[in-house]
Amino acid sequence: MKTSTIAMILGLTTVSVFAQEMQPGQWEITLSMTTPNAPGQSFGPFTQSYCISPADVADPTRILGSVGATPSTCTYSNQQTSGNSLRFEISCQGAVPLNGSGQTSWTTDTMSTTLELSARMQNEATLLSTSSRMSARRIGSC
Repeated sequence: MKTSTIAMILGLTTVSVFAQEMQPGQWEITLSMTTPNAPGQSFGPFTQSYCISPADVADPTRILGSVGATPSTCTYSNQQTSGNSLRFEISCQGAVPLNGSGQTSWTTDTMSTTLELSARMQNEATLLSTSSRMSARRIGSC
């Protein structure tokens, strides 16, 4: 779930926002996740680095392939941009369908994202909720 959550966040922010704003280079991404309806269940922080090329900035879907995501499984809606901030809703299909919302804020070399997701496991009456926080910063050239 760690890699797919990072991929969803990267996918959304790069496709919707960074095509004109993001600077190519080495980016360090830190992700943490909690499950509000399961106290004591937290994951992370996890930190990974990604080299984002000028070609990636021009075609952000290339970034998704580098982190193991399949961009066709998620759709984004109700995207609202205000200054350097984007609010959105997300829906992902798959073995465990996910729905939620998030917000991303950025500068040319930093990013901060929150993502609230929920899923109903097969044959489960309880809805599983997750709250993810991600920060990223450009740390130099690749």
